[in-house]
Amino acid sequence: MSYTILYRIIPSHLASHLASNASSTLAKSSMSYISCCRGPIQPPSSRSTYYILDYGSPSGRRQFPAASSTGSSRPLLPSASLQDALATRDDAIRGQEEVAALWLQQTQDLHAAEQHLAAYYVEQGRLRAKVSNLRGQMDLTGVNSARIQGLQDQTAHQLGEIQDLERRLTRMTRERDRLQASNDHLAAEVDLAGAEILDLQTEYADIERDLEDSEEQRRILESSLDRVQAALQRAEAEWPRVPDPVVRPRPPSLLIQERDRALASAAEAEARLSRRRAVHNATLVDLDREVAARTSSDRAAEVARMETSDLQGSLQASEETVDALGQRVREIQDQRQAAEQDREDLRLRQEAACRERDIARRLLSMVASIVGASPRTRPEEEDLAALLRLLREDLADTSEHPTPRYLTYGDPLEIPPKDVDPHKLPDPMTSAASKRPREDSTTPDPNSAPSAKRRFASQDWADAKDDHSLSDPANRGGEIDDDGGRISEDHEEGGDSVSDEATTSGGAGSSAEGEDTETAEVADELFEAQTLEALSQSRSAERRR
Repeated sequence: MSYTILYRIIPSHLASHLASNASSTLAKSSMSYISCCRGPIQPPSSRSTYYILDYGSPSGRRQFPAASSTGSSRPLLPSASLQDALATRDDAIRGQEEVAALWLQQTQDLHAAEQHLAAYYVEQGRLRAKVSNLRGQMDLTGVNSARIQGLQDQTAHQLGEIQDLERRLTRMTRERDRLQASNDHLAAEVDLAGAEILDLQTEYADIERDLEDSEEQRRILESSLDRVQAALQRAEAEWPRVPDPVVRPRPPSLLIQERDRALASAAEAEARLSRRRAVHNATLVDLDREVAARTSSDRAAEVARMETSDLQGSLQASEETVDALGQRVREIQDQRQAAEQDREDLRLRQEAACRERDIARRLLSMVASIVGASPRTRPEEEDLAALLRLLREDLADTSEHPTPRYLTYGDPLEIPPKDVDPHKLPDPMTSAASKRPREDSTTPDPNSAPSAKRRFASQDWADAKDDHSLSDPANRGGEIDDDGGRISEDHEEGGDSVSDEATTSGGAGSSAEGEDTETAEVADELFEAQTLEALSQSRSAERRR
């Protein structure tokens, strides 16, 4: 993965702004540097000798002498070598610009990577806070705790990977600083080389002007010497030929001396140019060394680019893992909410069942206390007729003042409103008992033949109980558990006591038939109450299952 992927992380307008500023600044600095280093280039003379330098080997040169207008030999001047040096300098400047552009791109990529890493840290902190909040709010089971522990281990592993990425990013930053230092050193070397080239240009221009002046003087001297020789030849031709006297060799003339001096100055200029050429060769060697250093810097930059690509891949894998962790946390939260909703429903059903059970127990306890009370504990209800009247009054009072629907035991699935406190609900049996007039519960005369009434009541009670027990299979075999079983036993004991009293009593009257009918009706009502209690308990058991 190249640096382009990291560069795309920065917003487009910010990236374009940075790139435009960097490119404009780099272009301005490069143009100013080139204009400062190059300077005015003097055109080479037609009489100069051109050298073509091979960049790879400074020693390898090809010489192309310029065409001479005269037949005499002239010194060879390295004007082409200076142009090649300028071209090499331009190549070095272009290489420096490329290194600067690469450094700018690496800087931008590193800034983008740092911003992306900071955003990743922010996202990780948010996920940590979310996980800690969920951990504080959730009442997790063993499975969820193990799952959370696994998520924490994965998060710790990712933290280790992130720290490794940070260390690698630090190494890349140090490598970038080293490349920057190398680039600065290369720029300083290029500046020095440019200054030396400018000095060489100036000296070469001075030497070339001196050579042109000396060449012009030499041509003038040669033309003057030719004219003098021609005049001498004409004078010799005009004078008669006489034998040549033996003369001493005369010293060289003034023109010959001037020519020698010009040749000496030309040789000196050639020696000076040779020295400059040696300095130029050393500069080329330094440039070769700098090019090799730049090549190694390019390799290091390529290695850094590959490492950055690996870092980007690791960051993308970490982001995918964090997304998966967030999805799993959301699933756990949904499961927790569903479990809380189910638990709330079960709690409401349990509370409703408890209220129904308490109401049924109070009803059955009241019925048992009314039906199965002994004459010793309640002497005022010794007479069965008075007991029947009390039951009728209770039923009538209950029908006149019905209890709320959620306090009855008709439908066990109904739930009372949420704003009603179950502990503050009124007791229907106690309210009915409190509303019953106390003056009607007077104790009858014990001398009004209670034995006969007990006999008929016990017979009708036993007949009604046998009929209902045969017709209703729900009341066979003591199917009413808990309080219902106790009430049935109380009924049986009460029935036995009444039957024993009825067998010991004697006689009957016409008024006993109406009371027997009332006793049968009351027995039916009691049986219905027991049946409803049994149904309520069976429904509660099914609901608990």
